Amino acid sequence: MQITANAIVKFLSGLPEIKQELIDLTHTDWLVLDNKFKGVASRLIFFIVLLLCSVELSAQIQKGIRGDKSLSTLSIDQWTGKEGLMSNNLTSVNQSSDKFIWITNFNGFLRFDGSSFKMYDKANLPFLNTSSFYETFEDSKGDLWFASQSSGILKLANNSFSQVLPPDKNSLSVRCIAEDRQGNIWVGTNNEGIYILKDTVLVRFDEDEVRLQNVTDIISDTKGIIWIATGGDGLLKYSNGKLEQLTDKDGLNHNTINRLEMAPDGTIYGGTANGVFAINQKGIQTLAPLNAHEINDILIDDFRNI
Repeated sequence: MQITANAIVKFLSGLPEIKQELIDLTHTDWLVLDNKFKGVASRLIFFIVLLLCSVELSAQIQKGIRGDKSLSTLSIDQWTGKEGLMSNNLTSVNQSSDKFIWITNFNGFLRFDGSSFKMYDKANLPFLNTSSFYETFEDSKGDLWFASQSSGILKLANNSFSQVLPPDKNSLSVRCIAEDRQGNIWVGTNNEGIYILKDTVLVRFDEDEVRLQNVTDIISDTKGIIWIATGGDGLLKYSNGKLEQLTDKDGLNHNTINRLEMAPDGTIYGGTANGVFAINQKGIQTLAPLNAHEINDILIDDFRNI
């Protein structure tokens, strides 16, 4: 990205308080400012250059580990109870679009700004049944959702928390939260199947194959297909109003699936009690190097490392 003197002058000339001063700068190298631009003009030019450069650089930053980088060359920072974590036993870590890090565990959840932690539990959210949480999810509107062990789902919108439970229940153990292409929120539970949030009300997803399932993860792919991971009954595929079950008999390496993740090319990866499988146009494949390893989470970085 090239920043020219004329481009900066054109921008600054729209500011009436310095428009006259900038007339003589049009054909001058902006790096060599004379004494009369030691005031607001020169400072503003410097600020704009820094701002444009930082935007350009931030757009180019890729998250992940390059394949030609050795792990020994990377630096690792560690936070434990000594640095403010309420527990070293964590259930999830996610970053929201406003750059905060959200950490869940069985004692509540934390918001981390890079230097300090803010804790949320029954002390400041008294409507909670317990302070145990499994994960966080951010929807397409930027609202945050929290999956709790017995308090249903929590929603954070406009800096305010609210609790969502089915109308006929005062508790619900939620394992995972997802959003489909229509903006519906899908809620996977422990042994109570799936609920869908419709007009602020949680409604049960009334399919016999799902009704009493232990649902560990849900994702919606680019085609609008809903993939449902279970804790012992394989993978469920919901498309065009029909539900299909896939198990180890169909090629999965295990029927207990802990996590689902979709790659940029649409491939669905599943972390199981016995390694990782992939589903794409070629069918179901297993990633042999990871067999015999229980996989609890999957992340695909900007370099497409898994």
